[in-house]
Amino acid sequence: MGGPRSIVAQILSCLISLTFVACSGRYSQPSDKEYLPQKPGSNATSPTTPASSQRIFRGSIGGKYPIQMTLMRGDGGALSGSYFYESKRTDLRLEGTINDKNEFVLSEYGGGNRTGIFKGRWRDTDYEPEAILEGDRSMPNGSQQSPFYLIGQHINPGSPLKLSAIEIREENKKPKFSVEALYPQLEGAADPGVEEFNQRARNLVTNAVTNWKSDASVEPGGKDLTPDAAEDSFEINYIVRASTDAIISIEFDFDEYSHGAAHPSHSFQVLTLDLKTGRLLKLSDLFKAGTNYLSAISIHSIEQLRRWNKDSAKESGDNKPYLDDPEFLDGAKPTPKNYRIWTLTPNGLAITFDYYQLGSYAAGAPAILIPYAKLKDLLDDNSPASSFWR
Repeated sequence: MGGPRSIVAQILSCLISLTFVACSGRYSQPSDKEYLPQKPGSNATSPTTPASSQRIFRGSIGGKYPIQMTLMRGDGGALSGSYFYESKRTDLRLEGTINDKNEFVLSEYGGGNRTGIFKGRWRDTDYEPEAILEGDRSMPNGSQQSPFYLIGQHINPGSPLKLSAIEIREENKKPKFSVEALYPQLEGAADPGVEEFNQRARNLVTNAVTNWKSDASVEPGGKDLTPDAAEDSFEINYIVRASTDAIISIEFDFDEYSHGAAHPSHSFQVLTLDLKTGRLLKLSDLFKAGTNYLSAISIHSIEQLRRWNKDSAKESGDNKPYLDDPEFLDGAKPTPKNYRIWTLTPNGLAITFDYYQLGSYAAGAPAILIPYAKLKDLLDDNSPASSFWR
């Protein structure tokens, strides 16, 4: 466990040190014989399955190939859907099964041919903001195995507003660095709020890339003391926590590797906008005036973090939790700084705790979910976001 960013950091570290084989997922993979994918063309879900039952995931294969996947769970453990690479956006069909331990096998089809296999685990808890898919993708014969890590996205398939990912990819030889950045753009309406979001998202990412490039690689004329280390790299991705006709809430994840460093560094920024007015929402905009909402958020965050920490011990490999309790409590005190990385979801308020905020780097950046019901006495029914809890 250790949080989504902890796993991503592990994948990045493995890529940097070129010890890819050591990056094994912490789960028990189902075998092909135990959970054989369905034959091509079989109907893995009912044709009347509503769009709302679709689950959308974004992430990467091998830590470097961004993908988006849509899945539907059907009767009898059936699992089906499709995915595409963000750079190509050509759908590849997926058909397979998932067992009662949430272990799945999906066969990938392109042009009628079986082109790959995804084996992994679907993790879905009520104390985290979204589901996680993690495992390995390989060729049909099991060769060319690469880890994948996908994070659930709260996107309404029935909304007239559609989200597309814009990619910035750059490889530079002198100075040597690479940039892989994605940012979302809304399509389907020309409302001022939509235009405001698109501009903010675009500026946030493009400005970050420009600023990072100005300091990338070895100083001109300087001596490279670690010539065998990986090049400087900058990656930006995002999680869609909420996307409705009225509200959009996005968390941006920035991963930066400096040539010769022991591991990447990370940071987060968030955008939550009222699409009707184009106004950027503050955390205080969700709550009634004069309420001590930070104390309530802190209390419920600690409750959820303790649940997260208990489960992390089962996943850590040495049966030890990632966070030291009560030492981590200082990073969860009711201060604006501790709760600056917040987003809205259809189910509750999401809080992300930054790297080192609660513990060591190995703990990652835990993200927890506080159901709106736990905050109902404090939430403002006149807030622009009140459709989530009214």
